[in-house]
Amino acid sequence: MIPAGIKHRLLAALERAEIDTIVAHTYGSIRHLTGGWYSFNYSDFQLGADHQYLSWLIIDRKRVDEPVYLCSELERTEAVLAGHPIADVAQAETCAGFRKAREAGDLARVLAERGLDKGRVGLELPFLPGPTLEALRESLGHVEVVDGHPLLLYVRAVKTTRELELLASAARVVEVALQAVFARAAEGVDDTALEREALVAIATQGAVPAQRYILPGIGPGRRRYGAGNPVSQKLSEGDVLLVDLGAKADGMHGDIVRVGVLGNPSFPVEDAVELAAAANTQIASFLQPGMRQTDAFMEAKRIVSQYAESVAPWGRPVVLHHGLGWSLYEPPFDLTWHGSDEREPPQTPIDPYELLEEGMVFSLETAVVSVDGSELYCNIEDPYVLTEDGAKRLNAMPPDVVQCGAGTDL
Repeated sequence: MIPAGIKHRLLAALERAEIDTIVAHTYGSIRHLTGGWYSFNYSDFQLGADHQYLSWLIIDRKRVDEPVYLCSELERTEAVLAGHPIADVAQAETCAGFRKAREAGDLARVLAERGLDKGRVGLELPFLPGPTLEALRESLGHVEVVDGHPLLLYVRAVKTTRELELLASAARVVEVALQAVFARAAEGVDDTALEREALVAIATQGAVPAQRYILPGIGPGRRRYGAGNPVSQKLSEGDVLLVDLGAKADGMHGDIVRVGVLGNPSFPVEDAVELAAAANTQIASFLQPGMRQTDAFMEAKRIVSQYAESVAPWGRPVVLHHGLGWSLYEPPFDLTWHGSDEREPPQTPIDPYELLEEGMVFSLETAVVSVDGSELYCNIEDPYVLTEDGAKRLNAMPPDVVQCGAGTDL
C-alpha cells in the first residue's frame, strides 16, 4: 500500500532513528505515505461531545508491508468506494480517536494487539492533543514515546510525481490571484479591496487561501501601513506594492511574491527586484543533489551578499528560502535558522535536514530589507524542484516589476 520509493526511504529513516513503530495522523503525512489517500481525519468531528475523532496510520519497522489504518467505518467505506489500496489495511473502530477524559481510545489497544506496545514509538507530537498523549503514555507503559514528526518531514521532503503536479497546480492558482490583485490595484483602491480580490481569485479556482501579505506604500523613508493584514490604506501615485500570496490546492501549497508599482516608483525598486530575481536564478543554478543543506544555504548567502552594494545605503539583501509541500514551510532549509550567522542550524533528534536530494521542492526567496531589518522593501519568490540537472522553476510568471492596473501576462 505504501509506494515502493516512499517505503524504502521510510524504512531507512526508521532504522537510522531507531524507531520501531511510526504512527502518522496528520493530513500531509498520511497523503504522502499512502500515495494520495484523501484523508479528512474528521479531526473536528465530535461524538456526543465526549469523543473526538482521529485516524491513525500505524507502520511497524519490521513489517513495513503490513500497515494498519485505524479509522471510522465511514472513512473505511469511502476508501472502498474510491478503490484506494488503503481500504485493504483499513480497520474500522467505533472510536478511532480519543476520549477527552484521557482515555487512550483504540490506538493503544491496537498497538498492544500487534505487539507494538514496547520499544520506541514515534508520534506526531506537535499535532497531538495533550489528553491523548497522556492517555497513551499511561496505557503503553513499556513504550518510549518520541517525536516522529521530524522523521515524517524528512520522508515527505522528496516529492512524488503526482505531488509535483499538485505543486505546479498550486503555483498556477497563486499566479492567477497575483494577476487579479495587480489588475485591481489603482489610485484610491485600498489594501482591503486587494485582499478581497486575492481571496475571491483563490477560492473561485477551488483552492484554499494560505498566507497573504499585501503591503502598500513600501520604500525607504515611507510609512508602511499594516503588517500583512489589511488596514484600509489607499494606494496613491508612486506607491510600491508588495504582494505575497499562498494557497493550498488539493492539499499542496503554492507561495509566490511579486512587486508592483503605480506610475513612477518612490525609490529604485526596479534595481531591487532585478537584484532579487538575479540572485534567485544564480542560486538555482548551483544547487545540486548531494549538497549539504547548510553549505547550500551559506553559498546562497554569499551570492546574495554580492549584490549588497546595489541597494546600499538604504537597504540590504537577505535570503529567506524554505521548503514547500503539504505544509507551507517544511524541509529542505530550516526556517528557524534563517537570519542566523551561525554556520550550523539547530539539530533535531532525527536530523531530517542534511542533504539536498532530487525531488525536493523549495521556495527560493530573496528580499531587500531596510538596513536595520525592520522594513521589507522588495521580495521575489518562486517554487523550484531539484532535479538531477539542478533546480527547475515550477511556475511561469516573470519576476519583473508589474505595472499596476494592467495585469500580467502568464
